[in-house]
Amino acid sequence: LALPTYPFAREPYWIDGANVLRTPGLGSVEAPAAALHPLVQRNTSTLVSQRFTSTFDGREAHLADHRVGGVPTLPGVCYLEMALAALRASSEHEADGAIELRDVVWVRPLAVTRAVDVHTQLVPTQGGDIAFDISAATDRDTAILAQGRLLRIDAADERIDLARLRARCGRTLVADDCYALLNGPALDYGAAFRGLAALHLCDDASAPFVLAQLRLPASVE
Repeated sequence: LALPTYPFAREPYWIDGANVLRTPGLGSVEAPAAALHPLVQRNTSTLVSQRFTSTFDGREAHLADHRVGGVPTLPGVCYLEMALAALRASSEHEADGAIELRDVVWVRPLAVTRAVDVHTQLVPTQGGDIAFDISAATDRDTAILAQGRLLRIDAADERIDLARLRARCGRTLVADDCYALLNGPALDYGAAFRGLAALHLCDDASAPFVLAQLRLPASVE
């Protein structure tokens, strides 16, 4: 905006804050129209760092419906999506292909009781992959929440035969069974965070695994 140089003109120059949109999957919470992604909202990169920042206040569905000890807590799976979304939003890495996450470490949980900025930073390594770290600004310093690496791979080499895996599973837990085990005084999953339809379990002692069937909850569909 071209602002007046005459100090007594008394002309207001307000930025229109009404330009917002509803972010799919986040219930009634609104995000800025310029948001890149619900979990990676804006590019805050500098000349020395590729970085993205989001502001959460606890009302978002992925926080309000994921409570630990009654407090909205950012789910660990969100860190994975933040790293992937940051990579997709980086123009240099928009090419098609599968992305593998390696060496992921969840350093500390993030309880959100008031608005907090969460940063996702990407750093290319000499080996050709991308290191990421996710941090939050606290009153005293910046705390690392999660770290790991992103590596582009040939998807054709990583194709998995789901039907073959399903045939090896001897037990199945339906959603009600799963949430009866998971929910309790320490952990509470709300409607928007109940995406588990079934768990198929293989108890093979040599190579046990779990095959999860996921479905988008109706409340965020």
